[in-house]
Amino acid sequence: MSSFQTLPTLNINDNNNGDDALSMALAARNAGNLQLFHDALKSNVYQETSDAQFVSLYSHHLLPNTDPPTEVQAGVIDVFRKYEYTYESAYSYISFLGIAKDLPTILDANYFHSIRSLLPEPTNEKQALLSIFLFGLTLPSTLLSTLLPPQILSLLQSSSLLLQSQSSSAHLLSPYQIYPLSSILFNSIKKPSTVLIATDWGLECMVPPKYAVMPVGQDSLELIAVHSADNLNKQSPNVVDMCCGSGIQGITYSSLTSSESNLTLIDVNPRALKLCRLNLSLNSITDAQTFLGNCWDAVCGEPVKYDRILCNPPFVAVPDLGKGAGVYDQPSLYASGGKKGDEVLKRFLSPLRERLDDKGRCYIVTEVPNVRDSPSALANMIDVGDGGDVRVNVAYCVEDVETIEDYSKVRSEERGLSSPDAKGYEAGINWDESAVDRALVLISIGFDDYGANLFAYTSQPPVEPPGDNFLEGKGMQFLRSYVIFEKERTVAEVGEDNATFIEEEKSKAFDGDAEVKALATIFSDSSIVDVCSQKLGGRWPGVLEKYTSKAWRGEDIKNVVDALDAPHLKPTGMLERFLAGTDAAAFGVATLLAGLK
Repeated sequence: MSSFQTLPTLNINDNNNGDDALSMALAARNAGNLQLFHDALKSNVYQETSDAQFVSLYSHHLLPNTDPPTEVQAGVIDVFRKYEYTYESAYSYISFLGIAKDLPTILDANYFHSIRSLLPEPTNEKQALLSIFLFGLTLPSTLLSTLLPPQILSLLQSSSLLLQSQSSSAHLLSPYQIYPLSSILFNSIKKPSTVLIATDWGLECMVPPKYAVMPVGQDSLELIAVHSADNLNKQSPNVVDMCCGSGIQGITYSSLTSSESNLTLIDVNPRALKLCRLNLSLNSITDAQTFLGNCWDAVCGEPVKYDRILCNPPFVAVPDLGKGAGVYDQPSLYASGGKKGDEVLKRFLSPLRERLDDKGRCYIVTEVPNVRDSPSALANMIDVGDGGDVRVNVAYCVEDVETIEDYSKVRSEERGLSSPDAKGYEAGINWDESAVDRALVLISIGFDDYGANLFAYTSQPPVEPPGDNFLEGKGMQFLRSYVIFEKERTVAEVGEDNATFIEEEKSKAFDGDAEVKALATIFSDSSIVDVCSQKLGGRWPGVLEKYTSKAWRGEDIKNVVDALDAPHLKPTGMLERFLAGTDAAAFGVATLLAGLK
């Protein structure tokens, strides 16, 4: 697990009680073997250890499995506001790492937690709160009492946001990570604000994995990057956050956009809904509704059409490997999407037409297999009735695509199947023969138009860790342009893009073999063929018949391009545009084929 590589491995005297199990747990954790990590922790023998490093960095391993509070006492919100518990403050605190920019890089919750061993000792109230609630340090009570007034310490403890460490009763820690999400990160947001989102600590607690609540990850932040640019102009819109977990999507939408929404939050995990209610309280949202249930089953008696539907469903593929997988016999509800990762997504999408308003939008972040075929596959999951229209826009980052072999190995190793000799390893590697690759994608769905569009983003150069391509300036602009606003681009913008494309094609030498190969790819790729069929309608059968009537050569294609002075009709360029989600390239294909002789 790369996000934990900054944490030191402890060297502990083997004669101390439980140290063998502790060393095993920490070694497994550093190696990313989640199964062995949890198995070693089950011994629960690390009580009142004298090792200061373990107490400071690893006490969260011993957090008891307790229910979170569903609201905070009056005054807690004021504490976080008074001492500027914000993303900007956290970013400034880690400026010594050399990553600081004028506009902060958007870092996920696990990143802050993973660098806690590098933090200097807090010297003021702001740093003390950030150290405990965001970075996850366990601090001595004596230090905290010198930094925070006694009434504030008492308030945080009585609100169950501070607990004694089970490793050392003289230390305090937070059972929840509280991520401060700032409007400065998403520059189109109209209401300057900081949203506080409490979650579990990732791997750092003894909450059974099935019921743990997901920390704020890059997938969550990418979805916020989309809907934070939403231009819904409606009084009191109906908004639902499906598979809400901590409630991060619905709460940020309600807190950071200009609309006062009627908010509904739904999850199948009762612990998640408790943390969700805590987060509603932390953000002073008093009129939201929460429902426990499996997707739309939770509101089957509620005849509501929603203006905005937000969803980050469980999407990790968890093939059935039989018994012997230990704690991962029941993987986390927030991650497990079933055998192929799409079970929850299918359940969510099937009745979407009945739930989304005619002019509404649904925004989703999820993983999909076979990325290039995903728009049509997603559209086919939706029951639109007789002759109904659906528009599906899918955006992904080229660097995020994993081969199915690589993806399978990672999932198997997480479950303790790290070698070909491990029980279930072969089944874990060969679980989905129908998939070629997988990637995280951002999706928008509406029912006021028809189309299945794919948009690919290639960063130049790729953003290095800990950054994220869709959370940087150009990547976020691409995401918003194509997931939300693709239909609304002006004629001038389209013309400008076309002019740039034509100039680029003019500068490229003509390669007959490459053009013939690209043309063959256009007519053999099922997703591109679907786009051409949809865009060209009744013209498409004639175009297809023309292509199959002869083995076209490079010089045939060049004759058309030269005769029309149309370098944008080169198949290599049109193929690039198709792969980037420019469906209008279909009309170029028709023009080229019409000119071939």
